[in-house]
Amino acid sequence: MIKSIIAGVVTYNPRITLLQKNLSALRELVDRVIVVDNGSVNLTDIKKIIGGIGSISLIENQRNLGIARALNEIMETAIEYEYSWVLTMDQDSVVPTNLVSEYVKYLDSSVGMLCPIIFDRNKNQLPTTYLGTHEVKECITSGSLVNVSAWQKVNGFDEKLFIDGVDFDFCERIKKTNYRILEVGTVVLSHAIGNITMRKFFFWDVAVKNHSAFRKYYIARNTIYLAKKNGNVARQIKSYLQVAKQVSIVIMYEQDKKQKLIAICRGMIESRRL
Repeated sequence: MIKSIIAGVVTYNPRITLLQKNLSALRELVDRVIVVDNGSVNLTDIKKIIGGIGSISLIENQRNLGIARALNEIMETAIEYEYSWVLTMDQDSVVPTNLVSEYVKYLDSSVGMLCPIIFDRNKNQLPTTYLGTHEVKECITSGSLVNVSAWQKVNGFDEKLFIDGVDFDFCERIKKTNYRILEVGTVVLSHAIGNITMRKFFFWDVAVKNHSAFRKYYIARNTIYLAKKNGNVARQIKSYLQVAKQVSIVIMYEQDKKQKLIAICRGMIESRRL
């Protein structure tokens, strides 16, 4: 059990059995866990799990304030407890038992984040592991160890994003402040990235992500917003092409086309207001 690290989990209508498994596993690795709940309908069940495990702090948001706000609440609470590193976990990721013991080998003030190799359960293809670390451009927040000082330097996660792109935007900003993001080759995180199905377009494989209209809105909105925020004209043009590709995939392969296309158009329009 490592006392220099605190773990944080954001919950929103989680699967209770999986959440219980993950929180129990986390408590074996660190001495304290923070749970931020974003207005779950099954909050009573979440509280029962927390009460049964112990040493878990619960922050209750009355409604869904988004992943970025919840992550900032975790980081703020970690500072109150005087921790320097925060392990951020999704509610449905399965934490590997060697995660913390491997990460502590590479704690350094020049490191902004440590991250695992991702095993996408949708693909069911085991990744290649290796000894040591490899510097990467970006990573997802689940399974990542965040340097509190780096978080403070870039003024936290961007709450305008709400969901989608929160992690990659954060990575880009800490890289600009000369922090390193290191992938630890001996740590593998089991994680489901969307509900992807593979389809054929002539000779090419197309990944169809099957996101809801709710997610389509934020993906389109945030793709354009982040290009305006962090990029040049070329990147902004690329963002519109990415959204156009998203529209094409919805039209050709996905269900609920009308609702999703309306959501994408709303996202494009409202990106201008951010």
